[in-house]
Amino acid sequence: MGAWVLRSWVAAALSLAALAGPAWGEGESENSPPGERSTGTFEKQWFFILGTSNYHVRLEEAEEQIDNQLNRTFGSVLPRWKDPITFKDWSDDWRIWDLWAGVGRDIGPKSAWAIYAGGGMGTIENREWYFPLGVPLRMDADFTRRSFFLGSSVSYYPWGKPVKPEGNAKGHGLGRTLKAARPNFEINIGCSHQTKIGDVRLGLLGLERVVRVKQDERYLLGWISPRAAVEVPLTKRDSVDFMVGYTFFNDHEREFNNFLCQAFWRRRF
Repeated sequence: MGAWVLRSWVAAALSLAALAGPAWGEGESENSPPGERSTGTFEKQWFFILGTSNYHVRLEEAEEQIDNQLNRTFGSVLPRWKDPITFKDWSDDWRIWDLWAGVGRDIGPKSAWAIYAGGGMGTIENREWYFPLGVPLRMDADFTRRSFFLGSSVSYYPWGKPVKPEGNAKGHGLGRTLKAARPNFEINIGCSHQTKIGDVRLGLLGLERVVRVKQDERYLLGWISPRAAVEVPLTKRDSVDFMVGYTFFNDHEREFNNFLCQAFWRRRF
């Protein structure tokens, strides 16, 4: 599943980048067909962005804790022990998502900046019954993730920003739109508040809870993330970006460093 998602994102980005020709830039381009030229001087505009991010997180520290405290301990005494599903499994299956929104403004014909905020949360519940020496034992293992972040970005369009084609030029509408796509590169910095909660309960002989172990860990971290994207114009004011990148955290790198894929809508106003 994970490899298929990664190949799909990369193939889409490469295909759109290959279709992107030279930018029209400021003023008219001699190579632009009549009716499709970008006229006038560049005008700075504000824009709104709304998107979603999918993360492939390392989570090595959490897996070591779960292995040491659960899998090795109970696996040695319960012959039919099943390793609980964790956020590492979700990460490997590309199931960790965040939502975010922000605002930005053009700096020039080939650059822009933005600020944004967002986050996500979820809980994985594991329920299993075991029968050591014929005695019913219930194991509940819940893992919770919460993530909130604030970030900023500076974008650079080496061939200019995309412009929605107009006029009566030959070609299908979709093909002309894809040819107007433009690549861009970003550097992102920000801070993130991460919460990890593990809640394990043992029930015996009809008692719901005999033993309970709960861990609640919270982190306030800084991060930096280089990214590359292709922006496809939908209308004169709307476009959609497909982006990939990698996030480096200033601490707990083995836990939180991640490869990410993003898709977001941009609305200029």
